[in-house]
Formats: sequence, C-alpha cells, structure tokens
Amino acid sequence: MDGHQYVQTGDPNTDYALNMAIKLAAVASSLAEAAIREQESEDEPLAAPIPAPLVPKITGKQWVYQNLADEKRCFQNFRMKPTHLLNLHETLVNEYGLCGTGQTGSLEKLAIFVWTLAQQAGCRLGKDRFERAISTISCKMTEMAELFTRFADKIIGPLDPTYSSVHEDLREFEPYFDGCIGALDGTHIDVIVNKGRKEDYRNRNGDITINVLAIVDMA
Repeated sequence: MDGHQYVQTGDPNTDYALNMAIKLAAVASSLAEAAIREQESEDEPLAAPIPAPLVPKITGKQWVYQNLADEKRCFQNFRMKPTHLLNLHETLVNEYGLCGTGQTGSLEKLAIFVWTLAQQAGCRLGKDRFERAISTISCKMTEMAELFTRFADKIIGPLDPTYSSVHEDLREFEPYFDGCIGALDGTHIDVIVNKGRKEDYRNRNGDITINVLAIVDMA
C-alpha cells in the first residue's frame, strides 16, 4: 500500500526483519537523494549583488555656491535671495568679525546658521546637508548665535529713541496712548529637550515648551 515490495518466506520473524530492512533502505535512499540535490543547489554560483549606484558627493561649500547661482533654489533653502545673503555676509565680516575657522569658511558658517533656522532643522540634518561632523555643525551654530546677538543689539531699536510723538495709527485714540512706547506679548513654542530636563520646560497645560516674549515699538 505504501509502494514498497514485501517479502514473504513463511516465517513471520524472517518476513518482519526483511521488510523492515527494505523500508530502512528506501528511507536511506530518499535521504541520500535529498542530500545530493541540496549539495548541487549549494554548488550553483550565486548571482552577483547589484552594486549601489555611485552618487557623487559635493561639499557644503559647493552646495552653497550652487544655491547662490540659482535665485529660486537659494530662496527655498535659505529664505533669502543670493544678493541679500551675500550682503549680510559682507556686513558680518566687515563690522562684526565673522571669519572662517579651520576648513569651514565664513560664508559656509553663515549658510549653516541661516539654513538651519530657515528649515527648522537640527544638527543631524545639518551634518548630512553640509557633509560636516555633528560637533562641527553644533560649534558653528553656537558661534553664529553669539555673533547675531551682537548684530541684533545694534540694528534692533526704536527709530525715535526719545519717543517724542505718538504713532499716527494711534492718534485717533488720544489721549489714551499718549506716552506709549511699544507693546509686548508672550507665546509658548513647542520644543524638544532631553528627558531629564522635560519638567523644566513643562507648562501649565502639560506641554513641553519655551516661553517667548515679543516686544515691539510703535514705529
């Protein structure tokens, strides 16, 4: 019934022994054939892996200059036109001491800072974008933040430091805004901080934020 031949000699013990030997021989033959097929499949040459396409890399400096040559692309990446970015760079170099350090030129330092703010990116994204180490990106961001603080101290201020007159938009409300020199308001901006410092940034609604106070004059 199972496809094997059976031997009958008339002696039950002999018949059992011979038939068991036949079954074992059939099983051994099947296992040997399976092993041979497996060995033959292993001996077949494997297909060579498809090599990844070679994508030429460009340095951060080269990428910056590519943007400066394309006004639309420059605005998309830096939120500034090429002429404005170059004028800002010239001002910072001549009046605020912006300079290159090591292998990073002054223009690339400015580009790293502006691009990070414009794209709301982090140091890890900057690492890939400018082909620099994370520590380098972080260092340049810190240096540029300190420089821009000095820059802001000079350019942000009232047009009339004496506040001698009321803004024309407020004159219809005289005398209620007489002597008013500006306005301020606060808002909460979502931030990502280390797990150990979350409680320092948790607001009354339970969100992780930083409180930003904006102040404007009436000019």
